Amino acid sequence: MFWVVLQNVITYSVTMADSLMLGAYDQDALSGAAAVNMIQFIFQNIVVPLAEGAVIIGSQYWAKKLMDPVRNVIWIALKITFATGLLLFVATSLFPGGILSLFTTDAGISAYGQDYLYLIRFTYPLYAITYTLIAATNIAGKARYSFITSGIALITNVAINYTLIFGNFGAPELGIKGAAIGTIVSRVVELVLLILIHAFRIPDLKLFTKSALRTDRALLIDYIKLTWKMLLSGLL
Repeated sequence: MFWVVLQNVITYSVTMADSLMLGAYDQDALSGAAAVNMIQFIFQNIVVPLAEGAVIIGSQYWAKKLMDPVRNVIWIALKITFATGLLLFVATSLFPGGILSLFTTDAGISAYGQDYLYLIRFTYPLYAITYTLIAATNIAGKARYSFITSGIALITNVAINYTLIFGNFGAPELGIKGAAIGTIVSRVVELVLLILIHAFRIPDLKLFTKSALRTDRALLIDYIKLTWKMLLSGLL
């Protein structure tokens, strides 16, 4: 539990780092990022219960050393969370101004927000996969690995933000776009590390096998029955 709590704090801190550092750069840029981060906040409250549903079901089978159901339920969650992230990516690509208008009516702030959203939208599918893989490490009792990867992602984000937002070390001063680039790179780093961890540090799970891709109908029904209430609660 200790590692899970720390990991969740760091995961949310990646987004918070953008806001804190943009606040020192420009208040309108900060407000634009804050509007976009409301989209991320809602999205997180969809992804988290979808991933945690897999933890609840998968942990029961893990305790019985039944790996096939564990793999199957993780992949059920991966498919659903990724589809959700892809849907949000498409929606924010097609209607960026319309979606941002739900959170701000200021034209200047909306302009900053759209610059930020233009790049940050690529993190939505990445975050969906990443958080579900983090949930999978928790099932296997390896939460410390998730904490380490999220910590590296946070450090990467802060370093790139410092370089690109303010134009330090001879880099161009990109402002809010620099913050978005930092978040994208940190999410990619986190995802790659998690894939490597599952491939080489959690061999018992064998998550990346052809049989794992099969969807067990009974597990899918159990997963839906469990997660729809958690999802509704998160959205509310």
